[in-house]
Amino acid sequence: MVTRSIPREHAHLLVSAPLLSKDALNFIAELQPLVGLDDLVEQVRERSFLSLRPELTWRREQGRNQSSLGAELKWRPRADWVIDATLNPDFSQVESDAPQLAANTRFALFQPEKRPFFLESTDVVGQTRPDGSGAAHGLAAFYSRTLSDPDWGLRATWRGASAEAVGLSLRDAGGGQVLRPGAYATAEYAQPGHSQATFVRGRQQLGAASWGLLASERDYGGGAFNRVLGSDFSWRPGESDLLRGHWLQSASTTAFDEDQSRVMRGSRETGRKLWLSWQHRNADWNQQLHVEEITPRFANDNGFVPQAGIRRVSLDLARRLGSGELAGLPIFEAEPQLKLEQTTTLADGPLQRGGELVERKLEPGFWFSTARNTGVWGHLALGSQRARPGGPLHAPRTLNLGFESNPAPWLNLLEAELEWGRRLDVEAERLGNGMSLMLQAKFRFALPGAWWLELEQQLGQAWVDNPAGQRALNERGGQLLAVLQFDARDSLRLISQRHQTTRQAEALLTASDEKSRSDSLVLQRRIGHGRILSLGASLARESARQPLQRQVFAKLVWAWSD
Repeated sequence: MVTRSIPREHAHLLVSAPLLSKDALNFIAELQPLVGLDDLVEQVRERSFLSLRPELTWRREQGRNQSSLGAELKWRPRADWVIDATLNPDFSQVESDAPQLAANTRFALFQPEKRPFFLESTDVVGQTRPDGSGAAHGLAAFYSRTLSDPDWGLRATWRGASAEAVGLSLRDAGGGQVLRPGAYATAEYAQPGHSQATFVRGRQQLGAASWGLLASERDYGGGAFNRVLGSDFSWRPGESDLLRGHWLQSASTTAFDEDQSRVMRGSRETGRKLWLSWQHRNADWNQQLHVEEITPRFANDNGFVPQAGIRRVSLDLARRLGSGELAGLPIFEAEPQLKLEQTTTLADGPLQRGGELVERKLEPGFWFSTARNTGVWGHLALGSQRARPGGPLHAPRTLNLGFESNPAPWLNLLEAELEWGRRLDVEAERLGNGMSLMLQAKFRFALPGAWWLELEQQLGQAWVDNPAGQRALNERGGQLLAVLQFDARDSLRLISQRHQTTRQAEALLTASDEKSRSDSLVLQRRIGHGRILSLGASLARESARQPLQRQVFAKLVWAWSD
């Protein structure tokens, strides 16, 4: 099977299989036979490949001139080996993260990776990916967004017929955040200094089963570190069932001073993460059972773990009804659904008692698909939730509706998601009427002179009212992405973002009004294969209290291959 993944469209995968369906548990079941190439196997296996991409960047920011020289190298000594290296990479051309509504949560939110160096070998690494709710899913052993500003990086990937392995090491200059998960919130600490990130993983395929080993380390210097060892497995006992699981064990000596100006060596803390999953899918049912336990002191500074000190059990049931018709609308697939989940705390000495209910979900719902790759879903949230340890147990009641479609060649994506009803205001620890709405649309227009215009608009707004019916918390954000393609060589890209969060003053809460903005314009010319000249300018303000940051830059990438 030939596949092409579009990085900035993280859900878009083009494949060559003409009969690819959603019924199979994996892509391997849909592979097409490849014959007649026996004489070429040895030639291709021994053929080497080398590519070097030096890049020169100049920028002027707040009246200061800066220039930097970096490079990327890709070397394939054999067909089964690939060596990647990067030195002082510049990611100024990478698209900004899409806005997320985060004011009414105490947990860190997942951000997808868009930097080219980190998009290689993600399947072997076990890179964290989001599930349908935006939370971390699966192994969660490596999350490249923990590396905010790498000075250099090196990765080696080997792929054999029944096994594969990857090893990487990067030097991060800091400026990002270190997460320390808890049962009710994720503590975030600044990473002011350098650190060394190292990760190794190998995986062996044994017929219908596979198993892997991994090791991870984040070294901050001065004896402060975070280390993780683990193993994972996958087993397919039949056509309809899939069993997966992993075990991770961590040890940390990392501590932070009060003003977060440096990372220090602290006392040694250990923890573990256990996860088991069973999926059963046949013509009539789609069922998934997940069991997870994360001890209070577990931490993975190279991964994404927003919650710890909990035990979670979840069950997703979906009855597959097949095709039909609804009010004259053709239905290709339809499923009544039920989601059950319970999260309770694990004991942590005098700091946290065990067995306390953090969240319980009871969500009956539906999903169906129809023409133009259209999906419609909805569910009722009838569970309960706590906002803090020992706090009252609240019972939010919301209706959640969603819609996605590819309506036309000029409107290739339209997506909307709505949550409405009695929502929990986490900071105020009370229920209130509220709503959360996210909209996304992608357009593509042909213009005179063989020009093309691509537009992507994302808008979001959420609020929760107080008992008096006033907006206690109001958050809105949006992003406009416009790409004007003049021809195969030249393009102009505009990204504009706005975000605002407003909190009304109350007895125990102070009023706040946080605003941020970001605008960038980049003109790019492709001189040849791997040779790119970019000119750009940006304006950014992280909050209303900070000055507007202005920047202009020029970047030249000149690739050489052999």
